[in-house]
Amino acid sequence: MSAGLSVAWQGGGDGRVVSLGGESVTVRSSKPFAPGSRPEGQLGSGDVLRLKTHRCRRLEQGDGLVFTIEGRTLDMSRELRARLEALTSGAG
Repeated sequence: MSAGLSVAWQGGGDGRVVSLGGESVTVRSSKPFAPGSRPEGQLGSGDVLRLKTHRCRRLEQGDGLVFTIEGRTLDMSRELRARLEALTSGAG
């Protein structure tokens, strides 16, 4: 997994960006977030990831990250979006 895709949530917990397309983002997370919440975390690259949660589902896949969060990004620069899209498409 690329360090740029890892997320350390504010308040604890971690995650990994698994897909990004336009403003839509999917993150696997050790911590759940309710629909409408606005979690924030620091990416492995040092950048900040902010999103608005649309859906959070518990899906155990053996990776220790048991929640799949779907939402949209908030305040993401074009440069960061391009880097994350390149990393997620290469990880696919």
